[in-house]
Amino acid sequence: HSGFFETVTRTGQSAFIKADHVKILYSDEREKLTEISPFEHDPTDYRLEEPLPPKYPIYNPDRYRMALAYAFGPQRKVNYPYPSLITSEDFKVRKGFYGHYIKKVYWDPYDRFYFGIFWFYFTSETHFSLLSGTFAIEDQKIVSLGPYFSYDTFRIEKLTLSFAGGITLNRHVMAIQAKQGTTLDQRKFSNWTVTPRIGSNLQIKKIFPNTDFLTGIELQAAHPFRLTSSDQQLDRNNWNQEKDRVYFAPGTQFTVYMGIQSNYE
Repeated sequence: HSGFFETVTRTGQSAFIKADHVKILYSDEREKLTEISPFEHDPTDYRLEEPLPPKYPIYNPDRYRMALAYAFGPQRKVNYPYPSLITSEDFKVRKGFYGHYIKKVYWDPYDRFYFGIFWFYFTSETHFSLLSGTFAIEDQKIVSLGPYFSYDTFRIEKLTLSFAGGITLNRHVMAIQAKQGTTLDQRKFSNWTVTPRIGSNLQIKKIFPNTDFLTGIELQAAHPFRLTSSDQQLDRNNWNQEKDRVYFAPGTQFTVYMGIQSNYE
């Protein structure tokens, strides 16, 4: 009734065997009531699943992941407040690179939670034609760095889906060229910002030894900020004398990236 059979060891001690693991031989019709092996997988087979870890049986708590990927996404439609009406505009795709370097946290025995740093580098370009005859080019560069976490929410042999996020300190630099006739005016606008980021990524395991294919999407939330400049104005007609700054309202922006991730101990 307890689900176990009691037996005696060679040393005379009592021992118990789980009833589900025993096939009783009655030598009569009752043997047809149960199969020889009723299990799809033998529960008494305690062998480790192949292939074994490279350093088995030594457990190494230090595991690392390093990734490098090409990243791209749409620009936010933000521009300098030119004093003349904009007659045409062309916002190019924002593109650059993404990377992370992370280590498994020591208190996670399941090898799912990683913590480290991540970074972005983006460039984007926008062309404007103004009613005054001025042609302007805005060239943005953004460098971001900050702490990062990753948690493997779903894993099978060849795929891993991770939830990830962090916060970055960003350096924004926008170089503006305003040309009217033979006059070329160039100024730089810049500022520091902080941005929270959240997203997920998919890893296709071991396309090369210890190397995974990595692709993901990341969403960032932006607080309001301004880019300002201390550069001299050569032609005051190209610039807004009352609002000489680039204002970014609160908003969101997404980034898609794809590349490779290396795993090592």
